[in-house]
Amino acid sequence: MLYSNKNKYLQQVLKQIKFPFDKPAIEQEISCHIEDKIDFYLELGHKRLEAEKLALNEMGDATFIGKELNKQHNPLLGWAWKISSVVLVLFLFFSVIEIGDTLICALITNDNPANSINKDNIVYNIKLNEKVKIDDTVIKFTQIIYEKDASLSIFYDCYDTRLWGTGWSTENIGAIKDDKGNSYYSGTSYKGGSIRSRCKRTVRNFPNNAKSLIIDYNNFNRKYKIEIPLQRGISNE
Repeated sequence: MLYSNKNKYLQQVLKQIKFPFDKPAIEQEISCHIEDKIDFYLELGHKRLEAEKLALNEMGDATFIGKELNKQHNPLLGWAWKISSVVLVLFLFFSVIEIGDTLICALITNDNPANSINKDNIVYNIKLNEKVKIDDTVIKFTQIIYEKDASLSIFYDCYDTRLWGTGWSTENIGAIKDDKGNSYYSGTSYKGGSIRSRCKRTVRNFPNNAKSLIIDYNNFNRKYKIEIPLQRGISNE
């Protein structure tokens, strides 16, 4: 086949390429080869149109070249690489969000509801690292503070693992019990809004001699149970 138009030649080559993301690079590479040949014929004294026609026909059959290039740029491998790249980007994105939000929360101390408690009122303060997951929401229990007025506060962070998610209702972390099976309902809740919310659940009239705190969640076939010893608290921290 005789070719007289560079753009039509390139289009015929690119029709054979199945992996779309490689087409711009292939087009640029073929175009550069054609221009080099055109320059060669121009130097020999040919007019532009004649030089282009000679260069294109010297390049060879566009369909054959396109098919050979398609073999080198295997579409299956190309898509596998593309998908893995997207997965990696999403993984890094969520990792940056989690790490960045944790760092911000650590730096902006006013966002920590535990700072609102007067240290003189603290009987014991227990640091935790207990993590549970309900659907797409992660809840990380971070601290227990017991005060002189028999108020016990549970501090926890929560975040949705989905970019578009709004999260599970974090104010209901489950039934609050002591080691004797008593349940405690009266109290307050706090939730600080951000990608990673910092929350507090406080119950009143919790006994100062309780040996453990139990958080028991059982709702719509979603369950978790955490038992926290209370004898290792650090007094007045």
